[in-house]
Amino acid sequence: MPFAFPPVRFWVCWVAMLASAAGVHGAEGVSLSFSRDVAPILVRRCVACHGLKNPRGDYQLHTFSHLSRPGASGEPAVAARKPQASQMFRLLSAEGEERMPQEGDPLSEAEISTIGTWITQGAEFDGPDPAAMLSSYAPKPARPGPPERYARPVPITALAFSPAGEALAASGYREVTFWNPADGALVRRLGGIAERVQGLAYSPDGQTLAVAAGIPGRLGEVMLVDPRSDAPSRELATVEDEVFGVAFHPDGRRLAACGADRSVRIFDLEGVAEPRLIQAHADWVMGLAWSPDGTRLATAGRDKAAKVIDVATGDVVTTHAGHEEQVFAVAFTAEGSAVLSGGRGKALQRWKAEGDEASKKDVRKKEAGNVPFHSTGDIHRVIALGSRAFVADGSGSVTEIDLDKGSIKLRYTGGSSPCTALALDGAGERLAAGDLSGTIRIWKVAEPSPAVTFVAAPGIGSPGAGLPEVASPGVGSAGAQAGSDK
Repeated sequence: MPFAFPPVRFWVCWVAMLASAAGVHGAEGVSLSFSRDVAPILVRRCVACHGLKNPRGDYQLHTFSHLSRPGASGEPAVAARKPQASQMFRLLSAEGEERMPQEGDPLSEAEISTIGTWITQGAEFDGPDPAAMLSSYAPKPARPGPPERYARPVPITALAFSPAGEALAASGYREVTFWNPADGALVRRLGGIAERVQGLAYSPDGQTLAVAAGIPGRLGEVMLVDPRSDAPSRELATVEDEVFGVAFHPDGRRLAACGADRSVRIFDLEGVAEPRLIQAHADWVMGLAWSPDGTRLATAGRDKAAKVIDVATGDVVTTHAGHEEQVFAVAFTAEGSAVLSGGRGKALQRWKAEGDEASKKDVRKKEAGNVPFHSTGDIHRVIALGSRAFVADGSGSVTEIDLDKGSIKLRYTGGSSPCTALALDGAGERLAAGDLSGTIRIWKVAEPSPAVTFVAAPGIGSPGAGLPEVASPGVGSAGAQAGSDK
């Protein structure tokens, strides 16, 4: 028979007795820490539904400063020394439909006890900044590693060629895998990564790999790792939801990242300053790309808009409102004067990077130079090279488009599952695509049939022993953290 939690009145009385018997130092004379003991519980169990975006009951629990603010009921989530007046505690320990979280398992007896005791002890704050996201300083639980051998393939959501082209980094489950593009052999595994890897980018010198990863609704992170050694990784930011894309500035000194919190963050990799935070979209930012001269960023949004942002000021230069559906991918053309964008609308669009007035101009569909390419599925990735563009879409193929002539030049075939990741080597000679079936195909540019095809799941298609061990280098100095929410 499953354990039934006592009604809320039991917990209120129990915590009150505990406070009376133990004073402000807890049952065993130990004062509880918000940062160490309470914040990790809130991040793990509460913030997904009570965070920055669309909080249920108007209660936001993603920062300490929000805990004392009233929600829709008019009662504060936390009232110091008064668990019976703390709406959060009452709902966590309630029974039936009132109990929180409503759509998940109840908190454990130990978790409820921890929160209740902390409230009776005064609900004191011991973190760096009451307005900072809890996830930016709460200790992270031990992260499980990837499976030694995969039971089944996982979708490929990110790919990146090393600048020299000798390695192809790919998304895995709680890891990044590295493959030899000449024969599809697995050469390295790097663990210590969040569950879903959504973006990968090599620095121009090949010394660093940027990783965008996370867990939907719970965690997003931007990390820098050494793709060739077990040196400690550098954590640039931890946020409340997934990070979808990362891109190095052409000189390698800055990194841009975008994600589900509607934000673009620009990190100065040579300094210790907080990242520049730009919130120009009304919904998830799904993709981004630097202009060739590094002065602009193009962004793709779930809000059906694509934008060009001035990096120096953070201002929006152009908003392209010609898409009727979500936008997933953007790329600057070689000269930087135009942007290519595509997404769920299945049409690749080409538009001016700066409007005629060069000031927050809306570019509508009729003003965009639409590329004569309509996919049979969503457009997930776009890469521009010279006068050509490569488009990965839901058809399972990659299409090469001649931008000067406005025509389809070649289709790279060999698959049927939607292509969700795309990479081009530094020499522009090899093209790699990953799909939802977990398969990676590598073509020589201008040859329609793949030269190499393999399932990018360790242990599948690689019979016998000899799999590389998973390296888990751990995290070094934190570097810049996510910005606070004021």
